[in-house]
Order: sequence, then structure tokens, then C-alpha cells
Amino acid sequence: MSPVERANYLAAIVIAIGIREIIPAVVKGKIDLEVACQIASLPVSEQMQELDRQIRPREELTLLEKFKALWESASLEERSQASPCIAEFVGSPSERTPRVSGVLFPEAVTEKPKAGRMVPTESEFESFYAAYPRRVNKSKSKIAFAKAFSLLRKTMDADQVISVIMAGVAVYAKHANPEALCHPTTWLNGCRWQDEAGSIGSGEINPRKRSSAQLGVFREEDAALLEDAVF
Repeated sequence: MSPVERANYLAAIVIAIGIREIIPAVVKGKIDLEVACQIASLPVSEQMQELDRQIRPREELTLLEKFKALWESASLEERSQASPCIAEFVGSPSERTPRVSGVLFPEAVTEKPKAGRMVPTESEFESFYAAYPRRVNKSKSKIAFAKAFSLLRKTMDADQVISVIMAGVAVYAKHANPEALCHPTTWLNGCRWQDEAGSIGSGEINPRKRSSAQLGVFREEDAALLEDAVF
């Protein structure tokens, strides 16, 4: 079938079963015949909605649609860096496979993992868990540890990854306020091994502020639960 014959064939389908609004859209070049044919094959009740979606300028997308488009196109690494509130805003994407990377963070460069294993050993996790100053929710901590390991393995060797995480744990255990320690899951998902000692904070809580500090711990635990649910 020649291109002209194919065009005539598709046009006949559109004319025969499509709504009349499809024809001007093709004539004005807003959609091609292949798309027009696909729209015409939909139930009549859905054709106008799909046609509108196809020809609508991108700048007319709502904020929610823009966020969804960005989130669905983002890599797993970018999602792990994004705030959990974005994931909550657009809905959990855990079942979806990202199609491309470099959308939420265009300046980021996707690197291929270095040769070697991509999962930590049981003993490496146990060493981390034993060193962490607050041991709670071990099963979720193990999952978060594997995710953190995989993330760092994109730029480091396996031994370097463990060294970086364990060094970060040592700094956190030394400088964090013992009455406001976050869950190990929260620490790992937040890439907290990157924290500088001076930014962690230490010292006793003012008795007058103890209740608010305890509330802060509760909120951080809630954030960990949300992060686990989303990621």
C-alpha cells in the first residue's frame, strides 16, 4: 500500500466512525492521520476527550499534570532524592517503571554502575545496624540499606560504599542528640551519611522544650513511614 493509498484508507476510517471534530484537526495539522485513526477507533463517548488531550498546547497542562509527567519520567535515583511530599501529591508510583532519567534533575548525569555486586552482604548490614545508635524496625532498615548501597554503587566500589555509610554512622552517633535520633530507615533514605558534623547538632534538650523535641521525633518517624510507603 502506497503512502497515498494508506492516507486515503485512514481518512476513510476517520470519516466513517469518527466524530466530525477529528477532520478539521487533521486538516489543520494538529494531529496526523495515524493518531486520528486511533481516536476514531475509541468509543464515541471518549473520542472528544482524547482529541482534546492530543491537541491541547503543553502550556495548558495543570500543575498536577505537569508533576505527574515529571514524576513518571523520573529515574529511581531522582525519585529517591525528591521530597516525599511530591510523591504523595502525585500518588504512589511504586508499581511504575520510569521511562527516562534526567527530568526532575536535568543537570544530573546518569552513571553506569561499576563492575561488581550490587547488593550488600548480610554481615555488612548487621555491622551497620549494630553501629547505628537507634536500633528499630530492622526489616525496613535492611531494605533501606540495600537501596542506599545500590544508589552509591553507581559511583563507588562496594568497599567504598560501606566505608562511606559506616563513616557517616560514626559521625551521626557522635554528634546527634540522643533524645532526637531518627530511625535508621529515615537516615538511610535521606542519604544522611552526607551530613556534616556541625549540622547534626548535639547537647541536652532544654526541659521547657522537651515536649516539642519529642514531637519532632514523632514527625520524623511519620515521615519514615510515608517514605517507606512511597518508595
